[in-house]
Amino acid sequence: MSSSAFATPIRDGQNLHDLSINSFTGVCQPEELAVFDRNKVELTRLKLLDLDSELQQFKMVNKMRTRPVSEQRIQFENTLQVQLAAQARTAEEKQKELRQELGARLGGEAGLGGREEASSRARSPARVRRKRKFGETKAQYDTTQKKLTDELEVTQRKLRDALRHQDQAQLVQMELLAASIDCEKQKGVTQLAEQHGKAAAFNQRVKMLLSTLNQKDEESQHMCCSKRVHEIELLRNKSADERAVTKMVMREKDETATQLTEQQRLFESLQA
Repeated sequence: MSSSAFATPIRDGQNLHDLSINSFTGVCQPEELAVFDRNKVELTRLKLLDLDSELQQFKMVNKMRTRPVSEQRIQFENTLQVQLAAQARTAEEKQKELRQELGARLGGEAGLGGREEASSRARSPARVRRKRKFGETKAQYDTTQKKLTDELEVTQRKLRDALRHQDQAQLVQMELLAASIDCEKQKGVTQLAEQHGKAAAFNQRVKMLLSTLNQKDEESQHMCCSKRVHEIELLRNKSADERAVTKMVMREKDETATQLTEQQRLFESLQA
C-alpha cells in the first residue's frame, strides 16, 4: 500500500477533527475554552512523550531480535576459522614431514650415486628397488597433499554454505517482521475508518440537537408574550432535558475524538 493511500484518510481525519473542535468551541464559554486549550496543550505534550517512548521501545525490540542472529553468525565464523586453521596447520606439518623424508631419501640417493658408478651390475636390483621406493614415497606425498587440498576445499565450501544459510534465515526473519508491521498498519487504517464513521455520526447528531435547541428557544421567546405559562414551563423543561442530552453527546464526541487521535498516533508510529 502506497503512502498516498494512507495520507488521504489522515487528511480526512484531521479535517473531521477540526470540524468537531470548531463545533465544540462554538457552544462553549470563554472560561471553558481556556481550560480546553490548556488541556489540549497538555494532551499534545503527553502524546509526544508516548510517541518517543514507543519509538525507543521499537528500536530496542528490533535490536534484541537482530542481536542473537549476529552473535550466532560471528560464533559460527570463528569456529570454522579455527577448524580451517587447525587443518591448515596439520596439512603443513604433514607436508613438512614428507619433504624431510623425501629430502633424506634424495640425499641418500645422491650419496650413493658415486659408489654405484663403480659398483658391479650385481647391485642393479638394489638400485631398482630404491628407485621404486622413491616413486612410491613421491606418490604417497602427492596423494596426501591432494587429500589435504580436497579437505580444505570441502571445509571452505561448508563455510560458504553455512554463511549463505545464515543470511537467508536472517532475511526470512526481516521479511516476517516487515509483514507484521504491514499487518499492524492495515489494522490501524481499518480502525481509523471506523472512528471516522463514528465521529461523523456524532457530529450529525450534535448538529440536529443544536438545531432543535435553537428552534425551541425561538418558540419559548414567542410564547413569553402569551398567556400559556404552563406550556412555556414544559418547553423549558424539555429544552433542559435536551441540553443535558446534548452535553452527554458532546462528551461522547470528545471521547470519540480522543480515540480517533490515539488511533492516528498509533498509525503514525507504525508508519514511521
